[in-house]
Amino acid sequence: MRAIELGSPHLVHDVGGQEIRGAPLTRGRLLRGGFTTPYAPSTIDLLRGQGLTAVLDLRSDREAGKVPQTLAAQPDMSYRRLPIGDEASRPQPGRCASLAELYLRHLERHGRALAEAVTFVLEPRDGAVLVHCRTGRDRTGLVVALTLGLAGARPQDIVAHHARAAESVAPTVARRRASWLAKGKDIGFFDAMNSGAVPAMEQALSWITREHGDIAGYLTAHGAPGSLRERAARRLLPPATDAAPRGGARH
Repeated sequence: MRAIELGSPHLVHDVGGQEIRGAPLTRGRLLRGGFTTPYAPSTIDLLRGQGLTAVLDLRSDREAGKVPQTLAAQPDMSYRRLPIGDEASRPQPGRCASLAELYLRHLERHGRALAEAVTFVLEPRDGAVLVHCRTGRDRTGLVVALTLGLAGARPQDIVAHHARAAESVAPTVARRRASWLAKGKDIGFFDAMNSGAVPAMEQALSWITREHGDIAGYLTAHGAPGSLRERAARRLLPPATDAAPRGGARH
């Protein structure tokens, strides 16, 4: 995973380079990040220079209304917003106790949106697709994990990637924590929802295996086409390794 230097506070990484079955993922195909501040024109040009042609925005209506995605107005960008969760299900004190609970809630309640998100990521296209939520860790992490699993990544490799992503957003989380403290909000709740990303992903992958057999089974059960495994291999893997194991990653 390689950071793309856009300048603070923007955070975007190229998922390419991570090894799957002994071969590195192709660079310039799948980007991940957070979105808290509109992009300046110079930043948009930098993203174009990375080959960006599509954007998948996982934020809620409330989040997107507060900070509209600048790239949505670019005529050369394919933009799709697919909220994972809504105002009724977003984490709040007394209604969600941990990231593990949140990840399972997303998998159980928003499977169709997750299936649509992965399908969009793997649409045949030139250039890179950027997947983002607000922070770039949890909703983005689930979509990227499902995509990597389809390409043949082992659960331990998916978890290791998620650990690196969680570490990369630590400065963003620290700034938000300071803001919560300054506003007198429930800091215990904030800390609970911003720790334990690795075990949360482990539990999410275990749940998928237990309930659906594998990632491909989970996605097809929620309406995704059966060809996603092959699409993932063609889009993310070098040609010599473009036949992912049947069904995607298993525990």
